[in-house]
Amino acid sequence: MDEIFTVFFSYNCKDKESVLPVMEALRRQGIGVVEGEAELKTACSGVVFVGPAGLDLHQAQVTHLCLMEGLRRQFPLIPVLLPGGPSRDELPGFLGERTCVDLRTDPTGDPFIGLLCEIRETLVELSPTPLEPLRPFLDPRPRKA
Repeated sequence: MDEIFTVFFSYNCKDKESVLPVMEALRRQGIGVVEGEAELKTACSGVVFVGPAGLDLHQAQVTHLCLMEGLRRQFPLIPVLLPGGPSRDELPGFLGERTCVDLRTDPTGDPFIGLLCEIRETLVELSPTPLEPLRPFLDPRPRKA
């Protein structure tokens, strides 16, 4: 999969049940998802999920790696608040200062739509090629599975 369509996911393993539906929904939209630290360098952006379990030590370390990647190149890091998780004000400063996607209360009924829009905005900003071939992936409306 082309790297401009690859997003790095970081989450506490205790929150995996809440993350999997979002991951699958993004994949149906043509966006690749990677989780391994070795694949971080191939991703166009990072998503850090914060749920009821909070950030564990490993996730905090991986989030730090994402921040370091942002110093090397344009690498947006998008915090996502999971249902039952903390508010933006309760996040550590380095995450709370960023634009968050709040999945705790989503009035649209599509819990990943805000995240999808954030990722697509990143794709538009990073695309080195004309965007016309990418239009199906950039349309803000979810595609039917």
